[in-house]
Amino acid sequence: MKYGQSILRLTTAALLVFVACQSPEEGPGGGTTIFTTVSGRVLRSDNGTAVPGAVVRDISQASKVDTTDANGLYSIGYDLTAGQTYTTTLFAQRLPGFGNDSAAVSLTAGTNVNLDLTLLADSTSPPT
Repeated sequence: MKYGQSILRLTTAALLVFVACQSPEEGPGGGTTIFTTVSGRVLRSDNGTAVPGAVVRDISQASKVDTTDANGLYSIGYDLTAGQTYTTTLFAQRLPGFGNDSAAVSLTAGTNVNLDLTLLADSTSPPT
């Protein structure tokens, strides 16, 4: 029975060490992960009003996407490692009746960015 207890203690100790080494706060390079966002509004070019239902996406990461709310607001979050800078392009569209917009954005871990996008609209675009 002592042999079984020793194995159990050893296994438990190894598991505790393994769990202690797992940290959700640590990024791929071993640094602290900081949640950073890019957010803003999607607006019409003809009158500056909000465009609800527009899709905003990061062209480099398909999983980074949001749809604007009734006020044209969107927000996309990123887990960046401390000191990391991430540069990408956001693309906004709403079909039918609107032109697209895109803009380059550079994020630094811990610094949130506000980026408004403007969709080309004219008298043939649906009301928003």
